[in-house]
Amino acid sequence: MISGKGPYDALVMVPEMLTKLRSPMQSAAEYGKEFAALRDLIKDAGLMKKQRFFYVLQYIWVASLLTLNIFILFSTRNLFVVFLNAALLSFTFGQIGMLLHDLGHQQVFSKKWKNTLQGYMYGFILGLSFPCYWLI
Repeated sequence: MISGKGPYDALVMVPEMLTKLRSPMQSAAEYGKEFAALRDLIKDAGLMKKQRFFYVLQYIWVASLLTLNIFILFSTRNLFVVFLNAALLSFTFGQIGMLLHDLGHQQVFSKKWKNTLQGYMYGFILGLSFPCYWLI
């Protein structure tokens, strides 16, 4: 309770305090300027650069997992191992899906046609149409 005032006077002051806490209304142009400044700051820090080494390792990882899945599939008839391989294959498809997601955002390669080509290849492996991937 504010000293020297009744409890109802404090309730009247709440809207005043809330308006001081709110940010002032800005126009779309002002928000655009702030966003552009933030984007430039992020680019200058190097956070938007392509991570080539990460994606090389990701491609090796996905190819290794897929090769292992295919090898296990054709080398055993043990039902328990086949079920374990199915679980591993679902993980592999999840990894391919993450790579497909990055390809869709044009994050892997600097040229759009390379991202699109790889997107169609991995989309084919997953059974997804690459342009329709965004509808999911």
